[in-house]
Amino acid sequence: MKKTFLYIFIISVLFFGCNSKKDENKIIELENLNSTLSEEKSRLVEENSNLKNKISNLESKIQELEESITSTKKEISDYITKELCNDQLYETHDLQYTLDFKDGGFNIKVYKTPNLNEEIYVIQKNDIAEVSHIVHVKETGKTTIKVKVNNKIDGFIKIGNPYHNGKFSFVEKIDVNGEEVTTLKLESTFLINEGTCVKELPSNNSKNLHEISHKEGGIYYQSFEITSDYQWVKMVVGKIIGWVPASTLSRDIGGPTIYTPEKSIYWDLIGSNLI
Repeated sequence: MKKTFLYIFIISVLFFGCNSKKDENKIIELENLNSTLSEEKSRLVEENSNLKNKISNLESKIQELEESITSTKKEISDYITKELCNDQLYETHDLQYTLDFKDGGFNIKVYKTPNLNEEIYVIQKNDIAEVSHIVHVKETGKTTIKVKVNNKIDGFIKIGNPYHNGKFSFVEKIDVNGEEVTTLKLESTFLINEGTCVKELPSNNSKNLHEISHKEGGIYYQSFEITSDYQWVKMVVGKIIGWVPASTLSRDIGGPTIYTPEKSIYWDLIGSNLI
């Protein structure tokens, strides 16, 4: 019996001793894994910190670029406000107009200033240019339009001068049926369609002064003024001075009948370069 208990005791010691050894190994293994995970965590935390620093640096650079762009835009805006208001150097006209370069006018150069001494862009197909000013440089005789291309590039494009010899400059304000109408200078010659009524004032309701006969329809007549909406033109027909609708005028040459500033710009840059 004693031997039996002795055997049982020895077997128990061996069994539990082996399990204890296994538990120690398991604990060591877990401790090693925990250490490895802790190191990986530290590494990831450090990488995250580095990434945050890089993002912060990139954000700072983006901020600097945005400030630089804003500053450049302000410089150009200030140039328009300050320099172009110098009547001794420039003649300027406000003109809100949109140019769509979908059909022609590609490869036109855009310059930083109206002196055309620094190229900053070349017009591409489908570019959109918003016109805000026409600028004539008195010293050089060059005329440009102030544009913003694709809503991001500010500059100047060379054109012919649609205001040469005072054309389209202010003449007077007249009362037409209780409404004030501004007239502009327009000295040119036109044919007037047969059957057109020459009016006392630029209005369909105004008094008829004369009706153009078939024979008179083949004669060129002198114009002097045009309403600011380009709808009526003041003409001299024999001894009569009156107004006729611009739509009744014609010429025997190509291009638009009346080269308004907008049409002149279009014809300079796009119409004469259609592909």
